[in-house]
Amino acid sequence: MPSKDPVEPRAVVRRSKRVPLSVPVLISGHARNNKKFDESTATLMVNANGGLVLLATRVDVGETVVVRNRLTQEEEQCRIVYVGPQQAQGKARVGVAFQRPAKHFWKIDFPPLGTEGGA
Repeated sequence: MPSKDPVEPRAVVRRSKRVPLSVPVLISGHARNNKKFDESTATLMVNANGGLVLLATRVDVGETVVVRNRLTQEEEQCRIVYVGPQQAQGKARVGVAFQRPAKHFWKIDFPPLGTEGGA
């Protein structure tokens, strides 16, 4: 018998587990008005393929930015993959994905997918 469970309208396939972690970063790129920007912020969540940050600068999905880990000064080129609605403080949650594999960029070991981290 087929399942009657509702299907998510936009299924998200995760390649690595998300971890709540605040890492100070500098995001550089071009805003919607094509003006160059540099914005200091911190991650809300990270995974082996990117992260989630709060940005005041308006960006669009598909744009390319550079993310600099301010603790290590390492940089990675990233693609904007998610832009949430503007929040009360004028910032939006923005998801970034590394353009090339950089699983050690955040300097942590990520738990495998499907693990809940408990006994």
